[in-house]
Amino acid sequence: MRNSEVLQLSVHKKYQGSNLIEEQRILLKKQLEQLIELQKPFLDPDLTLDQLSAAMKLHSKILSQVINQSYNLIFSSGLTITALKRPKIN
Repeated sequence: MRNSEVLQLSVHKKYQGSNLIEEQRILLKKQLEQLIELQKPFLDPDLTLDQLSAAMKLHSKILSQVINQSYNLIFSSGLTITALKRPKIN
């Protein structure tokens, strides 16, 4: 079994009791991506999960689940990846 498969299994198991359904997760992922695109929170090096979840009006556990399940990343690396994908301005 590859590392990514093990991670996916452990993430799935971690949120087995969650009430967040797949459709909600997808919608929240899109809202997160819009917020990142418009407000660029990754520019704040001190940004916390609590601050980001407050901006989305979500509990931090829900946002953490969305990031974990959608990107197979933890919060800090998720924002780092998003920051790397933003368009470069010359």
